[in-house]
Amino acid sequence: MALFCGWLLFIYSLLQRLRVDHASGADGDPFLHRRLNADDVHAHIHMVDMDSIRRSPAHRERLVFSNIGIVVPSLMNEFTAQYLDRLLHNVYCSQLDYEHLILDISQSQSQAKAQAKAQAKAQAKAQRNRVYYPSEIVISMSVMPEHYVHLSAVQRTIEHYTRDYLYNDTSRIRLFVHRNQSLNAATNRNFGIAQINATRSQFIGMFDIDDIMHPQRIAILHHVLNENPEIDLLVHAFLIHKTCRLDHIDTDYLQAFHRNRASFMSHSDLEMLAYNFHHDHEMYATNQCLAYYKQKGGKRGSAYSIFQVECQNEEKKRTLRQMREQDMFAEWLEFDRWNHVALSNVFFVDFSELIRRRCAQREIVKHPLAGKFYDVDCEYGTMAGGLEAFRNEKGVTRHHNGWPTMKTAIAKQVHYDEQW
Repeated sequence: MALFCGWLLFIYSLLQRLRVDHASGADGDPFLHRRLNADDVHAHIHMVDMDSIRRSPAHRERLVFSNIGIVVPSLMNEFTAQYLDRLLHNVYCSQLDYEHLILDISQSQSQAKAQAKAQAKAQAKAQRNRVYYPSEIVISMSVMPEHYVHLSAVQRTIEHYTRDYLYNDTSRIRLFVHRNQSLNAATNRNFGIAQINATRSQFIGMFDIDDIMHPQRIAILHHVLNENPEIDLLVHAFLIHKTCRLDHIDTDYLQAFHRNRASFMSHSDLEMLAYNFHHDHEMYATNQCLAYYKQKGGKRGSAYSIFQVECQNEEKKRTLRQMREQDMFAEWLEFDRWNHVALSNVFFVDFSELIRRRCAQREIVKHPLAGKFYDVDCEYGTMAGGLEAFRNEKGVTRHHNGWPTMKTAIAKQVHYDEQW
């Protein structure tokens, strides 16, 4: 699952992200990750001795660089260095931190002996589990003259993570600064995609600098994408977290994930994701999703955009099928959903199947924009209307279309609309 300043849900269900602020540290090294209060910094952000772990040969041996690159667009302001620091901490540190948080909470804290046992267990498990990093992070940042003063803090932040977490491999985080250019997010994304090393990164994921991903997002995507070559583009969802609205600058995002029941996936759970959902029938079971537009007047059979999708609620699907027998829908389609047999919160929907089935019958559909209906290409209208409808299914979202991750070969052939 996931949190947008709250939970992110994985493709159809499992990931998480969060959007929260944090204050800079007083010592300028480069920013302390404040959560709750000063006494809780190490307890909640580094629940183990990160310095000793990351410098140990064992850590380097279990470190896995995935083949997923990340493109981060940004427009510099006075908070950008803090956002970047939090995002890089989220990418490189939170996997171990979240695991230890979950283990720590699961143990009794009433006695010092129990607490020590939990820490020892966490330390031992950290030595066994793999840690997944993106293949590279490309940051495309527009900076106007009034914000040049903040560039040194951004550079220090990148140097900190490159030195302490990437063994001084400067090719893993690359910053491109566009001075005196107010590029929009789409232009920055397109520039970033062009800089991705296709030999290193077979996939490209989009992410914004002010958001937080589930600590295991890269690990999950790594296992899914590399075993499902049919997936050209994958999207997932998020939910808005209340601390976003409160602008809570000291939010402990790992605690927020835990409170929203974001599970930590063990190594064996991750391995169970490494199956092909089309072909491994012992691991995935199939049922049907319903896509429909309820008739509300007007000429029956008109081509409207699909606004409703139902996949999970079997009782509601039975009711909808009964309504269909009464000829209450202008449009009706059924398409497949694959449910993981062992991991109940993981499921996949082939969105292309929905588009193909609908657009085999029509070229143009009516699509709502600014309160009016317009004739649009069927594939576009189905994609846009379907993504909106899937919000209720915890499957995908309209917000940047669920932070898409796609094959690099495809990403380099297409572009974000820079006029949108």
